[in-house]
Amino acid sequence: MQRSLRKLEKGTGGDSYTDFQYLLSTIEYNKEKFGGPPRSADAKDIEKYFQDWTNVEVLRRTLEVGGSVAAKPGIGEVYEVTYLLTPK
Repeated sequence: MQRSLRKLEKGTGGDSYTDFQYLLSTIEYNKEKFGGPPRSADAKDIEKYFQDWTNVEVLRRTLEVGGSVAAKPGIGEVYEVTYLLTPK
């Protein structure tokens, strides 16, 4: 993602790497009960990878019912989380 942002900086019309908005959709569950795929990405993971160069806002966190991950026996609650990433 950071490489893509660097490419924007060289664009025309005032584009820069500081002019972006990304929606990031993740799956969140207890990593000790299931290792993936898809891999769980909780708020700590998102902060670790994005907090240094973006503002991170949770837009929606919903309980997944009937999805392929939620159907795994004993996995517990599975959430789909949508984040908005914007420039700092």
